[in-house]
Amino acid sequence: MNLLWHVSFDPVDKFIPRVPESRASFEDSVTPRICFSEHIKDAITAMPQGGIALRGMLKCKSKITPLLYAYVCDANEHPDSFIPPEIVQGKYGVLDAEHNREWWAIAQINPKLRILLIEDAAFREATDSSGKKGVIVESLNHDLIKTLPKNAPVNFFGGHAISGSLRQIFAYADEELGG
Repeated sequence: MNLLWHVSFDPVDKFIPRVPESRASFEDSVTPRICFSEHIKDAITAMPQGGIALRGMLKCKSKITPLLYAYVCDANEHPDSFIPPEIVQGKYGVLDAEHNREWWAIAQINPKLRILLIEDAAFREATDSSGKKGVIVESLNHDLIKTLPKNAPVNFFGGHAISGSLRQIFAYADEELGG
């Protein structure tokens, strides 16, 4: 079994490969893909502003229940659908793919949803190869939950006029609340 995780601050309806809008300038700009990782914390770290957004979400704990949508699948069940980290890094230019154990799904798949209630996390400031500052998720404590609480972020912001993803909102919150 080779479990892979895709983590999102927003629910995902369908997993259709696409070229990400947010990627480093030297990374592949042609191959449609869905990014997965072998570890939840690395999946968060690998997404643009993922660690910053998680830290911001935890700073809002008094108002919302911090949770993430984690989608899991077994790469062994889809052997022709995944590109492993060594090739993602070597051939497609994702410099941290081996470190974050980043796999690419290059075909539509249907992973299983797991809702993660985030208890706490440890972070480390870092600078990427392009000089951009970020946050690495060093550890993550979470529980699985079956239903969304009333103050889940998607419910909390659902009645408000917002633009952007919850990831962008929590990255902004981290900055505003002293990142």
